[in-house]
Amino acid sequence: MNKPTALFCLSLFAAASQATAKGPAGQNSPVVQNSPVAKNSPVAKNSAAAQNGLICAHAAGGGKLTGKQIKVWTLRQRCQAGGAYMVHICPTAVRLDPVDRGYSIVAHAPQWVVYAFSKKQKAYCTWPLERYGGLRKDVLFGSWLQERQWQTFARGKHKETGLNVDKMRVFPQKGVELTTSEKDAIISACPDIACSVAGIKVYARTVKVPPTKVMPLEGDIAKSLFGMNSGSKYLSTSAVKQENVPPSFFDMPPGLNKVADDTSVTGVKEDPGFAELIPDMQVKNQR
Repeated sequence: MNKPTALFCLSLFAAASQATAKGPAGQNSPVVQNSPVAKNSPVAKNSAAAQNGLICAHAAGGGKLTGKQIKVWTLRQRCQAGGAYMVHICPTAVRLDPVDRGYSIVAHAPQWVVYAFSKKQKAYCTWPLERYGGLRKDVLFGSWLQERQWQTFARGKHKETGLNVDKMRVFPQKGVELTTSEKDAIISACPDIACSVAGIKVYARTVKVPPTKVMPLEGDIAKSLFGMNSGSKYLSTSAVKQENVPPSFFDMPPGLNKVADDTSVTGVKEDPGFAELIPDMQVKNQR
């Protein structure tokens, strides 16, 4: 790599670092010591040189990730809105695989263009990040996409994984009307999972959880989005680990056809009238 290219890559890395949420400090980080699945997985390798190499590959490769293995956090989560997901996230990329549904959502730095694709359907859809609101079949949960001020009121440990969590509520803002669900919600998010604001946006809009800018592990809501008592957590995390994946893991596979309607990717058709039955949703005017 010549000197001008190296300087350009370093400048990109510096900009990305400023937008990245605070992550673990390394082998002595509490998250490494306390997590039953990541105890022997040093986090330091996922920062500095590793991320610099990833971003340089973007600058030289026209948007595809190339280079060495990427260390990611992998979480198994379940959400009332969208079912079970395998979530793979790091500061420069995110991938979501809905369990047993045959499609995936990927996005990565620097452009963070979102792709939903299905090998089975041989199809894909794409959106710029600012226009991505999740897949159409999840439109009922669109009220969660509102930008709110989430404020930490307590700290503790996540029971299932042993990770550090910040417990957050929505901070009331003058002139902002909150739904009942938003007023009651408590989100437990892990500040030690290194990720970016852009990656969290893709994750939150796909899974349909509030965009807290920190990786959510748990969501407690006194009433569900349907206005009825919820018998289980809105969001739960049953497992977390760190692993290495190839850069191609965050790229769309070749040989797929671009389609205009994401239902051609998911294979699920929406009920156009169902949203009208839900009083706590802000979707009637979005049609």
